[in-house]
Amino acid sequence: MPFGSSHEPLSVGLGQVAFYGALLVTLSFYARRRLGPRGFRVVHLTSYAVFCLSLAHGLALGTDRSVMFGGALIAAGVSLLALFRLLRSATPARGRSPAR
Repeated sequence: MPFGSSHEPLSVGLGQVAFYGALLVTLSFYARRRLGPRGFRVVHLTSYAVFCLSLAHGLALGTDRSVMFGGALIAAGVSLLALFRLLRSATPARGRSPAR
């Protein structure tokens, strides 16, 4: 039960919600045809939130939380890749009409 732990309920709850979100994203591969392209994309956009929740959980409770450089480096890398993806999808490719 998320947020029901007696030890650090917020941090543990964030990890549990992140786990369930990651499980949802992973299992959506098997339901891809039923979800359709739009539904599949929506489910996979939640992976950004799952990453943020996992990072918060790891920084708050992780055994390596004293090494903040690693978490910051990972967060910076994912942020740059997300920004690249966002900018790439905002500009239409040459010779093709924009996606509808």
